[in-house]
Amino acid sequence: MASLLAGREHVPNLTLLGTATHGPFRFFGLGGNLLPNLLGDDAPIDGGRGKIHATARDLSALLDSARPRVPGEVRVLVTHVSPGKAPLVSLLAEALDVDLTVSGHMGSPYGCVWDDFAIREPAEAEARLAAAASAFPEELRQRLPAPAVGEGRARWYRGTFHVNLPDAPDGHAVAEFREGRLRLETVSAGLPLRG
Repeated sequence: MASLLAGREHVPNLTLLGTATHGPFRFFGLGGNLLPNLLGDDAPIDGGRGKIHATARDLSALLDSARPRVPGEVRVLVTHVSPGKAPLVSLLAEALDVDLTVSGHMGSPYGCVWDDFAIREPAEAEARLAAAASAFPEELRQRLPAPAVGEGRARWYRGTFHVNLPDAPDGHAVAEFREGRLRLETVSAGLPLRG
């Protein structure tokens, strides 16, 4: 990984995403699992047992990269794990003021798109964010903006959409910004019927 990040090695069809801008899209990338008990560990880039996990340093760099929002900008947080499984992703999405999160597979052959409003009451969603914030190391917690709360109208609650992708052979999603509107199309290879 270190050689890939430094540009000393190249793998065809592999793109490493940190932060980047392409057209109206501003991307924030965070690799590896988000394991609250390991955030404080400064682990080597390959993690333990061949798995990568994010560290407090990674999260700090991600927060540092979030310059003020530009009008017309579409912010996208790309992570390995879904905010549905890891509340820390929801907290980062709120702190970065993103419009979309895109995460890797969750085992389903179908992609799914959802927001917190669709699956949680406001108090439950707010409590989930507060619990995620308490898992952050203190130095990171102090850098987070106070979440907007109240009556379920906060942008992170009703305006940040989460896209969970299937494995690549099973489907994909395409986001497009046209005429001032963000369009999203998901495609699935389908689920074989039980016979």
